Amino acid sequence: MLFSCSLVILAFPAWAAAPKATEKAPWEWTADQRLGERFDAAKAQKREEAYLQSHPKLRAVATAVSSPSAREAHVYSVDGSTNPELFLPHELFDGLLTGLTPDNEQRARQQEFYAPALRAFGYDPDAFWSALSSVSGNYLVVRFAPGSNAKDVRCHARYEAFQSARRLFGPATFDRFLYTVIAPSAQTSVTTFEDNVGARLLREEKGCR
Repeated sequence: MLFSCSLVILAFPAWAAAPKATEKAPWEWTADQRLGERFDAAKAQKREEAYLQSHPKLRAVATAVSSPSAREAHVYSVDGSTNPELFLPHELFDGLLTGLTPDNEQRARQQEFYAPALRAFGYDPDAFWSALSSVSGNYLVVRFAPGSNAKDVRCHARYEAFQSARRLFGPATFDRFLYTVIAPSAQTSVTTFEDNVGARLLREEKGCR
């Protein structure tokens, strides 16, 4: 079974963009709505085509490496700058935690990048990271641990950390922060032969219980 997945947080301030007044805000979608839209085969293909259309070099590479088996696989990509609503909250929480990586240089770079947005939300950046670290400690141990960890242990620890962060910062505010600050700078791509990839993500969203 072919399966590849990546989540990339890009270093540019796309968070400044606001949703159209007539649209449902990205942070207001339900998990079922996100997954239904994200894994709808026809819509996924349109998003992939639109992305490749705007990136000619990537289109050339995709054409060069394609094979009969690869063409039969499902490709589900999400570009947060155009479809932030398609990410699940726990994915964005993982992206936010790059600001607490043990790598001193990367941590400083990420925290500097997020500082303007944090201030715009009324947070003191230093206090924010300190508070986030205090409620995410158990998950940070496995999040950045070398090697692999038991998936359910990691999943449950992330769920508990995320729920603690939502309680600490306020669910509505924290969710809006994730979808206006983290999501627009994130990209992910999954290539698989599975027909129900969303089931795994939904299970992770619920803490793998």
